[in-house]
Amino acid sequence: MNQVHYFQERQTIENAVEALENLTGLKFSWTQDNAHDKGVDGFIKMNNQTFPIKHKQGFSLSKLPTILEIKSKNPNLILISDTFSENVKSVLKSHKINYLDISGNSYIQFPNSLIFIDGKKAVKRPEKNKDKAFTKKGIVVLFHFLNDETLLNQTYRQISETTGASLDTITKIIQSLKQQGFIHQVKDKIWRFNDKKRLFEKWADAYETRLKPHLFVGNFRFINTDAELNWQNIPLKPTSIWGGEPAADILTNFLRPGIFTLYSTEQRADLMKNYRIAPDPKGNINVYAPFFNIDSEKTIYPLLAYADMLNSGNARNLEVAEKIYEQYVKNIF
Repeated sequence: MNQVHYFQERQTIENAVEALENLTGLKFSWTQDNAHDKGVDGFIKMNNQTFPIKHKQGFSLSKLPTILEIKSKNPNLILISDTFSENVKSVLKSHKINYLDISGNSYIQFPNSLIFIDGKKAVKRPEKNKDKAFTKKGIVVLFHFLNDETLLNQTYRQISETTGASLDTITKIIQSLKQQGFIHQVKDKIWRFNDKKRLFEKWADAYETRLKPHLFVGNFRFINTDAELNWQNIPLKPTSIWGGEPAADILTNFLRPGIFTLYSTEQRADLMKNYRIAPDPKGNINVYAPFFNIDSEKTIYPLLAYADMLNSGNARNLEVAEKIYEQYVKNIF
């Protein structure tokens, strides 16, 4: 860890502990002694209890498998970050993972008691320059880079033809990746990724929060139970493809979908006619516009299915995500 990251980590932990003290009136202490040996970032002591802590700046659900693995060795782990979204907090509680942010919002379990603080406003920080690699168009380009690393070394015009991004946008994305240390030059005009998995985690969070909401078409439901049970027998048009849980089931044969994701460019009337579905705000079919070329008969890219499963935060889906990772994604990283 470089000195800048070390300082940010230490500052976040100290701010979080101080906020918790101010809100509870209790006294806590924290230390980093022997933390590295345990795979954590320190220990907080309170009420005669010692809690291992792990700091994750900008925590997102794509990092949940890593935290679950650490928690398996440190049952009373406290996850610390600058802030957590409401969805993330809900998922963490469902997995019984303690958390604490720099505003003092917390969920910390003791043997016979619980500290639960919520609703404290996030601390405002100076706005940083917009990261050109993680704009909506940047997220699209990065997905293609992650899915096919050879694209990184094609001409900007070829990248533009594949992704639909302008030459200027591609220039800015490449520059941003250089500045953040995600790519390095191995020889003239040949680039390679650094820590591709970390880039994917950042991409998966950005996709879920910045791009995917803008692709949402609407909620639907199957017109009858038989249609839902036999969803795999519904012939898809070349302009539609399964994502999310259906894609995960097709890839692993290990999941009965409860929430159906469909990427499609078809009009609502055509969707209803072709797939025996009806609009329903509470329906379990989520339709999105695709940001990629549909080139498969049934399912999206495994990398995107993997991201969908991670971002769901569902324990069952995390198990399926691990299977997708082992069978299809591991070699990408």
